[in-house]
Amino acid sequence: MKKIFLDTVGLLALWDSGDQWHGNALLALDALGPHVMTISTSFVLLECGNAASRRAFRNLVNDTRRQLEAGDKLIVPDNDDWAQAW
Repeated sequence: MKKIFLDTVGLLALWDSGDQWHGNALLALDALGPHVMTISTSFVLLECGNAASRRAFRNLVNDTRRQLEAGDKLIVPDNDDWAQAW
């Protein structure tokens, strides 16, 4: 199964119907089809939460976090990951 990483800009474009990339984001997600696994990180969702804090779609960030966690698709970097990244 192919894994697709969900980043901040893409997720915000999916959720925000007023975003200039909203239509393209919907089309891209639809084009992926059912045989892909979408994954993300806790850092991306924290960034999304901050960006969506005063937006109508803010609850979608938490819904997405729950879905990713339930499917074991949320990467939560530990201190070793952080150190290795730097």
